[in-house]
Amino acid sequence: MKLTLYELLPVLSFSVKESMDIISDLDGAKVQMRELWNYIRNQRSQQQYNDYKGVAITAERFTLLKSLIRG
Repeated sequence: MKLTLYELLPVLSFSVKESMDIISDLDGAKVQMRELWNYIRNQRSQQQYNDYKGVAITAERFTLLKSLIRG
């Protein structure tokens, strides 16, 4: 089953711009949960570098996504 990111990303407190960046990076608004999970994990690890210019993945957003997956 594919998720509609237009509905899910605002629940995770992403702004419209951040949501559109994620949708663009994932190349579509409908993805499998695994694709979103891998993207979020990768973005979170990339934030350790000073040249990171992607979407901010806060601990709260990460925890909320984990809770939705376990749901």
